[in-house]
Amino acid sequence: MSVHHKIKKTFWLLITVLALLACLALGAYFYLVRNFDNRFYPRVFIGNNNIGGLSLVEAKKELQVKVDNIFNPGFKFVYNGQVKIIDPKQNGLSIDVAAPLLDINLDETLDTAYKFGRSENISNDILSHFQALLFTKSVSLKYYLAIDRLNALLNDNFKDWEQAVRETSLKIEFNNNRPIVSVIPGVASAIIDRDLALNNLQAQINNLEPVVVNLKSRQVEPNIKADEVNVDLVQLQVEKILARTPFVLHYEDDLSTTTINLKIKKELLVNWIGLGRDNSGTVSATIDNVKINDWLQTRIASLTDYEPAPARFEIKNNRVSSFGVSRDGRKLNLELSANKIKDYLNGIATSSVVELTVDSVKSNYAATPSNNFQITEIIGTGHSNFVGSPKNRLQNIAVGSAAINGLLIAPGEEFSLVKALGNVDAASGYLPELVIKENRTIPEYGGGLCQVGTTLFRAAIESGLPVTSRRSHSYRVSYYEPAGMDAAVYIPNPDVKFINDTGNYILIQTRTVKNDLYFDFWGVKDDRKINITVPVVYNIVKPPAPKLLETLDLAPGVKKCTEHSHNGADAYFDYTVTYHPSSTDEKVAKQRFASHYVPWQEVCLIGVSQLSGATPNVNNGEATTTVPVN
Repeated sequence: MSVHHKIKKTFWLLITVLALLACLALGAYFYLVRNFDNRFYPRVFIGNNNIGGLSLVEAKKELQVKVDNIFNPGFKFVYNGQVKIIDPKQNGLSIDVAAPLLDINLDETLDTAYKFGRSENISNDILSHFQALLFTKSVSLKYYLAIDRLNALLNDNFKDWEQAVRETSLKIEFNNNRPIVSVIPGVASAIIDRDLALNNLQAQINNLEPVVVNLKSRQVEPNIKADEVNVDLVQLQVEKILARTPFVLHYEDDLSTTTINLKIKKELLVNWIGLGRDNSGTVSATIDNVKINDWLQTRIASLTDYEPAPARFEIKNNRVSSFGVSRDGRKLNLELSANKIKDYLNGIATSSVVELTVDSVKSNYAATPSNNFQITEIIGTGHSNFVGSPKNRLQNIAVGSAAINGLLIAPGEEFSLVKALGNVDAASGYLPELVIKENRTIPEYGGGLCQVGTTLFRAAIESGLPVTSRRSHSYRVSYYEPAGMDAAVYIPNPDVKFINDTGNYILIQTRTVKNDLYFDFWGVKDDRKINITVPVVYNIVKPPAPKLLETLDLAPGVKKCTEHSHNGADAYFDYTVTYHPSSTDEKVAKQRFASHYVPWQEVCLIGVSQLSGATPNVNNGEATTTVPVN
């Protein structure tokens, strides 16, 4: 057989194989389109859960049970036969500041899974359908886990099971103004591997499995041992460092008229001196960057830092006028400032005035245009009622509303409520509400901000704007009725976001009439038609019995409950925006906002003179302590 004939035969064989594959792909496409209408395609998985062949309703019903099994009884941590359970659902005496550790967005996950093989690109869909018959398609669960808050809870709970490693340190005392150095030996400890615990926890959440984490520990030795320290050498090094005192930290900010001139004396400096290794490995007295950073963050940053501020506007005589100019923000550069301090103390810099480094934070807000805004009318209004709110909540609603009043949203801009609110703390004017943390009441800021989030969300949909981020509360709250039309906000997540697709500027104006909150969106109306259905509420679930927690913060026998229990439920409403109706350019955007509310268990504090300790529950022979989320 000639070479030419072999090439020709190979070519036709390749063509035949490709044609066969194309036929199989087309066959798969038409088979799935015909037989899986309104159902997930085969081999579609969310975690370890196969939802292939199920309808949206069937898949949600099946997976919602698994979600509920994660939240009930909660995150279970097991260590040396001891068990602690952290409740990812509830937080505090007030339902209004309840911020779950875990927020699972089942609807968004199912929507992503359902869209597999159902894009507007037919060639991509054909390949996806072929894949669906031969391989599995794994879709990641959409959820938010408050890692920082969870870590804080783990630290609180693990402290009974472990002791932190104590590093070898210096003790510096003064005798007739002369420093006397001694060494405090370090102590090794068995430390629970938090990274491994979090990885295991998240793997179980991803698979929608009940969370049971078997904790492992590891032995950790001090970085420096006491017998490695040459006390005489370290004594001379400490004396040399302290001889550089006093020195001055200096900073001036013309925009905020802030001036810092702070003299640093040796009594403060000794707290920054620790032990480290030089390039040769010798143990020496060093300036501890971590300690300096912590001090700068605690003592100085509150004086130097402020967020960028947008320009603010209002409607006067049917025209937009300015009542606040924009400005950039400022943020203390901890690393560079600490390095400057170290350079001076190590003799590299000679001036005893150390200039702090404060960075400018450019504003991401839209620049204020110099021409007419062309804002002519209200394009939508959001409304909610807050009757019965306590004093602190009323204050927070007022502060939160003022934070967004007068803001301009540029054409095409995505508005973020979390970004607009900035810092939610006492310095911004917010008042705290009480949350429960290990039988103690702790003030936490943010109560009432969900009133702002809900009203803003309603203004966005009443204006026909695309909503890019909205999460319902985990609990049904009376302030946000009707159920299903609320929007939770908690720094930094969840957020309320939407896009200004009107082609013109939108101005937010807030107003309060007695117990009613209104957000008016001013702009220019176009021909879009908006349809919002009445929410459907179903699957009512009764709450569990009230829980009593002992506390030393109340007089013995005094009981404090600030919320009644609430039923759980599911709800949804449909949101449809029709652009350029009855024209050749007509476009319809549909969105279903679904909400799942878990039952709110009433939690009360009861004052005692002495805590009786955690109440053990017999659970397969294990002692279990339930810890409410803070």
